Amino acid sequence: MDVLRNVWSTQGPQYYLMAQLSYDPYQDGHAVLADYYRRAFGPAAAEMATYWTMMEDASDAVMADPEFERGSSARYKLPEIFTRVYSDQWMTRVEKVLERAEVLSADSDLYRRRVAYVRTGFDYTRLLLRTIPLMTRVRESQARDRQAIRLAQENWKVIAELGRTAEPFALPVKNIRDHFIGGTGYQGGMQDYFGPPSEELLNAQYEENVTLRPATWSLAFSDDFQRATLGPNWETVEGKWFVENGALATRGEGTVMSARRFAGLQKVEFEAMVTPNPGVSDISPFIHSGSDGVHSGYFLQFGGYYNRGSAIMRKGRKVRESARVIEPGKTHAIVAEHDGTAVRLTVDGQVVAEFPDERPLVGEGHDRIGFYVYEGSVTIRNLKVYTAPAVRLRKVTLEGEGFE
Repeated sequence: MDVLRNVWSTQGPQYYLMAQLSYDPYQDGHAVLADYYRRAFGPAAAEMATYWTMMEDASDAVMADPEFERGSSARYKLPEIFTRVYSDQWMTRVEKVLERAEVLSADSDLYRRRVAYVRTGFDYTRLLLRTIPLMTRVRESQARDRQAIRLAQENWKVIAELGRTAEPFALPVKNIRDHFIGGTGYQGGMQDYFGPPSEELLNAQYEENVTLRPATWSLAFSDDFQRATLGPNWETVEGKWFVENGALATRGEGTVMSARRFAGLQKVEFEAMVTPNPGVSDISPFIHSGSDGVHSGYFLQFGGYYNRGSAIMRKGRKVRESARVIEPGKTHAIVAEHDGTAVRLTVDGQVVAEFPDERPLVGEGHDRIGFYVYEGSVTIRNLKVYTAPAVRLRKVTLEGEGFE
């Protein structure tokens, strides 16, 4: 556990135990917890110990699931695992334990409020779990399932109210949303899996399905980096990017993007090599992006998540994945393209992943390209950017001929 989010209504015993064992690591952890339950919940101590033990057993069951993997790259598998482990029937059994604790603590305002404090976390968890299948319906219907949208939004209104009326540090809803659901970082990007539906997803129902003419490429820009400075064609978004020995280079996490814009379809070819510094993660181009870079277009992630795999992301949501990884010290030939038929990542002449997007991201606001590196010393050489007109094709029915 690398960060404390102060969600005490769902993680209180863990925080308490960590603090106690940091103070004296030779203590008996079970004795510390027994003391916690006794002093925190008084006459309801045994029931609350049962409650937290059941929750711990469920957490263990999540990690024992055959589909469970550690690391952010596997986070999209978690909603389905959660619905299997935290079934509604199982949550009902847990709730009965809480109800007995509520009865036992009813005569003491102090203990009653503490049980209610934990109840806030339980109610939030159950609402979140009930929202997962609703969000699956919303995603699969491309936001056309209005009932699922309404129910998911209503659940999150209740969650927001729980957070607003909760005791201090019980349920910081904004913190949860920012870091794990609505964010775009290590564990973010899960809003359309846990809810509420994002504006992007809600607007998907109004997006027109488009068929584009396959690209006939023309060279629009090239860079051999035979100079001493980054130059006017590049903008550093994050980290430190520089030019050395005929290569665009960075050390550690960084994002760089083109200063110029490329209209129409885009194809980026380049050679890249990484050496561990301290590890290796991402030689990842992005295309058809806006001014915010990675999360507004197609992110073609090569060797992401500490070099555990590759993926294609559309506006921050993973749409394809692959097991292909970076070979440190090897110069890889990489191609990122949207050729009108599909978005495609090719490495060393082999297609790693491709995604035929029926609502292609082209036009204004989707005309920048760039690169993202998370870890390692990376050099990029022999860059070429090709473009082609984004021409829409229409079906025309020839009346009386019996074909289209």
